[in-house]
Amino acid sequence: AWNSGAVSISSSNVSGCSAWAGGVVYAFYSESLSIAGIAFIDNRADRSGSVLYLSRSAYPNEATTPSSISNASFIANGGITIQTVNSPIVWDCRLGS
Repeated sequence: AWNSGAVSISSSNVSGCSAWAGGVVYAFYSESLSIAGIAFIDNRADRSGSVLYLSRSAYPNEATTPSSISNASFIANGGITIQTVNSPIVWDCRLGS
């Protein structure tokens, strides 16, 4: 999602995705991202963010609505799983397994 509105992903299993950055989601200058009830399994990225790459603003002091991740699991994803740039995330899930 490039310069998009809010993005939401829920109640799914996502596996085997790959990309240069953000193997599953590449959100650049986008509004908030909401993820709930997702299992991310065996995803890859050549650069970083095998599951998520989030970049919200070129201005670090600009007010942004935090993205949220709840009830999600991250299993066997390669390298750095989540890469953020000026993108706060509110977590409500267990890490790893």
